[in-house]
Order: sequence, then structure tokens, then C-alpha cells
Amino acid sequence: AGSITDIFDIGLSYSQSFNGVDVDFGARWGTGDSNTVGRSDPETWGVGASISVSGFTFGAGYTENENGFAGGVGPTLATSDQEGLSVGVSYDIAGPWTVGLEGYFGETEVAGGSADYDVIKLAASRSLGAGVSWDVYYFHQETTDDSVGAGAEIEGDVVATAINLSF
Repeated sequence: AGSITDIFDIGLSYSQSFNGVDVDFGARWGTGDSNTVGRSDPETWGVGASISVSGFTFGAGYTENENGFAGGVGPTLATSDQEGLSVGVSYDIAGPWTVGLEGYFGETEVAGGSADYDVIKLAASRSLGAGVSWDVYYFHQETTDDSVGAGAEIEGDVVATAINLSF
């Protein structure tokens, strides 16, 4: 059915602290050679940044992925190009807790239209000791596909928890 070969991906990042303010910037770009009939060479890129001050961290990122299928139709995928924006804020509460709110807003081209995927996440994390944390999350997601006439909509809510170990 074909494949992608000679994949090349490069990224750059910059991090610095200035008088109690931390800044981070990053960017990446990637491509490959398509060996599939009807598919051009895929290309992806993204940029992001965050700034931290007085316990708050604000961040945002944007990405685009062009998978190379003309007209949003491929042999195994009914999608063509995707793009997404992520924004968020977190606060490190004095003591063991960090709380945050973030959102992801994405769109995928599909045959006959586009599909949107939006997620809002509210989270809290508590340090339990060196290398151990407990996380609690609430997600609300909405998906809308306008390629199917009046549009199909799916909404969902998730509550989850996790124990993280790092060593």
C-alpha cells in the first residue's frame, strides 16, 4: 500500500531564567518521502512557549500536520490535514499541590468537510515524596463532524486518577 521513508525531523528549544521568570520556547519541523500513489510528501510543524512567574505557568502551542492525501481521502485514512492549538495555565500552590486548567482545540479535514475536537482539562497533582505524585483529572471533550450532513456531535466527560513513579 506504500510507505513513508527518509523521515527527517528537527527541533529547537530555548530555556532561560531572568530574575525569577522562566521562559521556554520550542519549534519543530518534519517531513518524509511518500511512496504511496496519490499521496504527496507529508509535512508537520509546531511551535510552543511557556512563561513561569510567581508560581504560575502560562503556555501555548500550535501544530499543523499535512499528511499528503489530496482532497482528504487516502487509502487507509479519510483525513488529510490536521491543526491544533493548546493553551493552559497552572499554579504551584505552596506545599505539595499544583493545579491547572488547559484546553486543546483541533480540526481535521475530512472528505466533505471538517471535524473539530475540543478538550478542556482541569487537573490537580500532589507530591507524595521523592519521585511519587498523585494526580486527579477532569476532562470534557466535544467532537463535531460537519462532513455528515447536519453534523454528528459527541460529548463526553471523564474523571481519572493516577499514581506517577519516576526514578
